[in-house]
This record gives sequence, structure tokens and C-alpha cells, in this order.
Amino acid sequence: MSVSLSTHVLDVERGRPASGVHVELYRGDDSVAAADTDGDGRISPLATDIEPGPYRLVFAPHSPFFRRVELELALEDGHYHVPLLVSSYACTTYRGSWPCTSSPSSSRAGQPSSSASPSMRTHSTRRTR
Repeated sequence: MSVSLSTHVLDVERGRPASGVHVELYRGDDSVAAADTDGDGRISPLATDIEPGPYRLVFAPHSPFFRRVELELALEDGHYHVPLLVSSYACTTYRGSWPCTSSPSSSRAGQPSSSASPSMRTHSTRRTR
């Protein structure tokens, strides 16, 4: 089994992609991958061929309130696309869809397998002065 992950950060307050946001993927205390979002707010892919298991996806958005946004993910098999929508004082995330070609293990092109559903827990750290 193999896992891959991409992400996308949107600045919903300004109505545009959030470029230059640092994103890091951890397994335990070990950093597995790190990159900054491009001009379209994307990192594609952030990680490929990683082992299934628990991971932390940590974003450092440009926000006066959020110092970082951390997601705890249970990644199984397949590709995961995890967008972050952020504004100065709010954020949300979801499991996004990802365009892909059909494969023998997938009955519908572009659709994730039913076994590939992550559980997510979120928390953020407030910036202190």
C-alpha cells in the first residue's frame, strides 16, 4: 500500500490562493516532507510513496490570529488532497477530490477508494505578542 498527499491553501478573505504558506508533514516527531505553496496556493504533491498511518499536516498561514493550523490525519491507501481555507480569524478543511486516471483497483476514475477515508482532528495555536 502506498499513500500520496497534496494540499491547497486558499485565502477566502481576499478571494485568492495563498502563496508562500509553509506546510510540513510529520509522522510522529519526524518531518516527512515540507514545502511552500506556489502562486496558485498549491503543493502538488507534498508527499508520495509514504507508508499508511498517522500523520500531522502543519500549515503556517499568513494570519494575524493563527500561528499554525495542525491536522491529525489517519492516512490509509491512495491519494489524499487536503485543502485549507483560511481568513484572518477562521479556517476550515476537508478531504478534497483529486483528478487521477483509472486503475485496476478503482472502479471510477477520479474517485477515491471507499477504504481511503481519513479521520481528522484539528487544533490551532493562537499567536501571542
